[in-house]
Amino acid sequence: MKREKSLLINSGLYFIGSLGKGAASVIVVFFGSFFLGPSEMGGYDLVISTISLLQPVIIFEINDGIYRWLLEDGVNSWDVIRCGYRIVFRNLAVAAAVMAILLPLLPVRHRLLIGLLTAVNCLYPVFQQITRGLKHHQIFARSGILNSILLLGLSVLLVAFTDLGAGAFYLAQLLAGAATVLYLLFSQKLFCSPWGGDSEAIRRISGPMQRYSLLMIPNYVNQWLMKTLDKYFILFYLGTWSNGIYTVAHRFPDMLVMINSMFYSAWVEQAIVEYGSADRDRYFSKVYLAYSRLLFSIVLLAIPLTRYVLSVFAGAEYFSAYRYVPFLYIGVIFLGLSGFVGTGYLGTKKTGGLMWTSVAGAIVNIVVNALLIPVLGLQAAGISSCCAYGAMWGLRIVQTRKFFRLEIRWKEFLALTAFAFLAAAGVQADIRWLDGLMLAAAAVLFLFLNRRLLSGLRK
Repeated sequence: MKREKSLLINSGLYFIGSLGKGAASVIVVFFGSFFLGPSEMGGYDLVISTISLLQPVIIFEINDGIYRWLLEDGVNSWDVIRCGYRIVFRNLAVAAAVMAILLPLLPVRHRLLIGLLTAVNCLYPVFQQITRGLKHHQIFARSGILNSILLLGLSVLLVAFTDLGAGAFYLAQLLAGAATVLYLLFSQKLFCSPWGGDSEAIRRISGPMQRYSLLMIPNYVNQWLMKTLDKYFILFYLGTWSNGIYTVAHRFPDMLVMINSMFYSAWVEQAIVEYGSADRDRYFSKVYLAYSRLLFSIVLLAIPLTRYVLSVFAGAEYFSAYRYVPFLYIGVIFLGLSGFVGTGYLGTKKTGGLMWTSVAGAIVNIVVNALLIPVLGLQAAGISSCCAYGAMWGLRIVQTRKFFRLEIRWKEFLALTAFAFLAAAGVQADIRWLDGLMLAAAAVLFLFLNRRLLSGLRK
């Protein structure tokens, strides 16, 4: 019970800490839908998505390596941090030189803001992961609150008092991110020279940590492809207007991704610590069951509810987005479950498995998008996500059996999957009483499936 309580507490703290990059960015898009047309919204989202692709490539995803090595017993924390600083600052200098040459050649507005935002977005996860690795959970949570308040407040002010258009949102993210990085830096006194410390110890850390992190890049790039490549297919086949509609539609499953991220951040730490325990498989299976039930029950509630939320919180031009959300929700279920299973690679530091299963998922995504978007339009993007994340989850279930074995209740899992697809199909019928019936049934199912979790929270 102590382990479960620790997991819930850490999940809550990580949830708060993820608000800056999660809930606030979702709210900003809904807010922006009242000021930006679908075409401008689609262009803005493509820039932000491209920055999210560049970030792990530029810094070698070393933020994950820093976090993993800070959890190691007998390792000097400052040597790990200095090693991370060396890699990050070196790579940022190279990236700045390359961007100074390439950005002026690109047909985009606000080039300087985009370049500076890219740099800040590279530093932000590094300091977040240092904070997590040092187990300063409350500072991590406070940084998320700070980021979300600044991002929302600055977005409103800049849109209201400037004519920057999408540039107002770039500037708000830049200022909020920079302020949060400074808070994490000063609150933990993370000042040290990258070239100080025990040079021999840092060299011993550097090679394995970079190899570990570099093998994570294909995993994140492929996750980016599965999340973002849809937008490029939509842009090619359907245009920027459809991309703007899809951008708003995707923000609803993004909120579920935020819940995934909240849990995953806490679970990685717990899974690494518990990996060598005698009852590991039983404990992992117990948590997996509770997690999968929570994901399915949230999705079954969200599918019929989304259209009503959208009618209030987004511009009228975006209302049709509710039709494209259900299959995206189901895809996020498989994304969350595949992330859970993927902790087996992290516990053993064999991150190559993450890479290859992600590559397989990306290939499925590309093939399904190419085949179905010309036929089904925007709906195909959600279907491709279901297929891609489902394939990744299945491969990891099989491959990680050499690390641990999960006891999955297959009859229950298949029944819940079928219910989710039926609900997704039901929304397309556009019948209000059917939406109400699905919502009531989902609420009852939520209480039934999560009764133990809810009773535990009351204690």
